[in-house]
Amino acid sequence: MNKLALLAVLLASAPAAAEPFALFSAENGPAHVTPGVCLPEIRSPPPGSTPLKWQDLAHVEASAPGYFGGLGTPCRMWEARMDTSFDTNRVLTERVELARALTLRDYLALVARVSFGAADSTRDSFYVIQGPIFSLGLRTQWPSAKRWFEFGVRVVPNWSGPNDTDPRAQTLALGAVLSSGIADDAAWLPFTDVGWQLYGMFYVRTSAMSGRAGSYYLGALYGGKASVAPMSVASWLGTQHAFIGNLFVDAFLGAPVMGGEQTNLQFGVHAEVSLSSIWPGNELFPILANGYVAWSPKAWVAMRFFGGPALTLGALQTSTQYGARLEFYVPAVP
Repeated sequence: MNKLALLAVLLASAPAAAEPFALFSAENGPAHVTPGVCLPEIRSPPPGSTPLKWQDLAHVEASAPGYFGGLGTPCRMWEARMDTSFDTNRVLTERVELARALTLRDYLALVARVSFGAADSTRDSFYVIQGPIFSLGLRTQWPSAKRWFEFGVRVVPNWSGPNDTDPRAQTLALGAVLSSGIADDAAWLPFTDVGWQLYGMFYVRTSAMSGRAGSYYLGALYGGKASVAPMSVASWLGTQHAFIGNLFVDAFLGAPVMGGEQTNLQFGVHAEVSLSSIWPGNELFPILANGYVAWSPKAWVAMRFFGGPALTLGALQTSTQYGARLEFYVPAVP
């Protein structure tokens, strides 16, 4: 047996690498897999499989980072997200969102979400609990999993609370916007009538760039929400009709591998601005920015830690907000 034949035998008999981010380094290589099957590792062609390429979204490995691709990619059809924050104005917020993606066809999914939360001003022990907000949208993925966009509609019910007309309620809502890292006013304001919003989100990333230093990619996520018609906000002055909306952008650097070690990290910056017309003249356009580090120790979980400044353009008084986000996906692959 010559040397080339011996080398071929050794390579063929070696087990496939358990590298959970193999899809980044082998992004353009062929793979034999069964469509729609959650596989922690792709080792050999399953019976009846056909040769396909890594670019096909349906064959993204389930062991990729939790934040890779996100909701709607294989093995990530359910998502639970929890955001917790605090700031130097001593406003504590908690927001929970549950989402379900239902595949309609190859790269198209129907996404249903429900979210709810609470905010607490720890200075005076005044708090509000926000009832569920519902949304329904369509998400389409590019076959490469490098791009996706989602658009849909949100229903903001007029859940009533005992403190809706308390002057502190709107002050706390503004504080929650600045503290939470989520400048989504509909998540914090009380309403007297059912409101409707349109929303859109866009995601894009580059192919992985691999080298001796590791494997890296660049990406961005951006979008926003806007009320279809003026929404009815409860206040101590009575019902106020206002446009409710926001814009946000994330830019990030992914580092699945650094220095030859699996790090599963992502570094990014997030910026968000409230465009709602409900805020007083001296508190216009609440805006926040933060830097964050995301880590995905397992394919089914990701966590994000953030911190940064927040202010309103009218008052020009800066506060500092910081917090954490946890994301869980199911079905999970051990």
